[in-house]
Amino acid sequence: MFIKYINRSLILFIGVILFSSCLNNSSTYQSYEPSSDPQLYAFSATARYDSTETLKNAKFSIDQKGVIDGKPRVFNPDSLEFGFVPKNALLNVTTKTNGEIISLSLSNPDSSFNWNRQDSVDLSRLKSIEINSEDGKYKMLYEFKLNVHKQNPNIITWVNVEDNYLTAQVNEQKTILLGNSFYTFYRSNGILTGLLTNRSTPTTHTPFTISGLPANTIISTIHTISNGETTTGFALEQLNNVYKSTNGSIWTSTNNMFPVRSILGNMHSAGTDSILVIVENVGKLTFAKSKDLNSFHLLNDVPVDFPISGFTSVSFENPLIFSAKFIIVAGGSTASGSLNHNSIWILKESDNKITTLKNIVAEELQGSNLFPYDSKLYLFAQDGAKNIIYSSENYGVNWTKVNTSQALPTDFTYRKNASVLKDTDNFIWIFGGSAINNTQLSDIWRGRLNRLVVN
Repeated sequence: MFIKYINRSLILFIGVILFSSCLNNSSTYQSYEPSSDPQLYAFSATARYDSTETLKNAKFSIDQKGVIDGKPRVFNPDSLEFGFVPKNALLNVTTKTNGEIISLSLSNPDSSFNWNRQDSVDLSRLKSIEINSEDGKYKMLYEFKLNVHKQNPNIITWVNVEDNYLTAQVNEQKTILLGNSFYTFYRSNGILTGLLTNRSTPTTHTPFTISGLPANTIISTIHTISNGETTTGFALEQLNNVYKSTNGSIWTSTNNMFPVRSILGNMHSAGTDSILVIVENVGKLTFAKSKDLNSFHLLNDVPVDFPISGFTSVSFENPLIFSAKFIIVAGGSTASGSLNHNSIWILKESDNKITTLKNIVAEELQGSNLFPYDSKLYLFAQDGAKNIIYSSENYGVNWTKVNTSQALPTDFTYRKNASVLKDTDNFIWIFGGSAINNTQLSDIWRGRLNRLVVN
């Protein structure tokens, strides 16, 4: 009898387990529901014939809400290189599950088809991606925009802005940029005169009054130095006194404690005394740093063959390398009057002194211009009876002639001692200069790399 009860209990127990198992299986099977999510979660692409992996490295953004006009979209914020045609592209599309139906719409000619997630697509023709949720209840239509540079990004487009901004007979001139305006200083019939040109209206010029600059100011020494957000104009007169201005019109003397022979630029020192100059100190020419061109921190002696007048200089630093802070100097003449025809000097601050590297180049540097552009150094120089632009990617050690896409236009008049300036919109401005017969030019040119266009 006992065995009989055991068998009945065992059968009942097994039955309960089997019944429970069936319920669990039924519950698991019935709990799955097709997804109602039609969103696109990620998008990328590669191209079959793309040895540079341009498309593979492109980053695509997905605007789910269409913040501009309410239309969701997929696009690459950084335009692909000029001339890139990504045909036969393989798409990588991430959705909630793999059960969604994806429809692609193409242009030229217009067509639509359900995509199997494997076939290649002519990405240059793709105009929209429609995703239908797995349950078929919802869908989202994403506009597709492939951004490709429409112009060669490495071309400098040059424009002759003005042909005659100086109407008087001019003996010498210099233009600086302060804020949003160009200030041109010129001497006509022995009188120092000023002309104001706004960047936004470069064909309109207005005379301005120069206050505080003495008549014996050396016009070629007028230039600006930027220190953080502040840009100040500086000038030297023939008695080696310094004058400065923040607005181009009103100038004041710094009452410098040493005679200043040269103002070289901003050395980007860690301290506040970062303006590098050359002063006379007990009969010697000495490098010195200053905050205000009034008091000075004396450094080491200047090499005898270093140019101290008539030169072009530029401050240059690499923000990614803390120690890469230089001043580069070209052209000009030494204290003894010797011309610096072919030497570029690279200055660096180290252990409380200025180290100098003298680099001999083939280019004629008299009347040339150094300026920073496109994270490199540029040099506007002369080659025979024409002007040539060179660039350097290693702080002035090696120079390369820019290719024809960046060269000056064929109708550009040869000149030296021009004013070459770069503004905050990445334009290069060229004001005047002296022609081959030493007459003063009064034209304005403007150029900019296509890929540096400010949107």
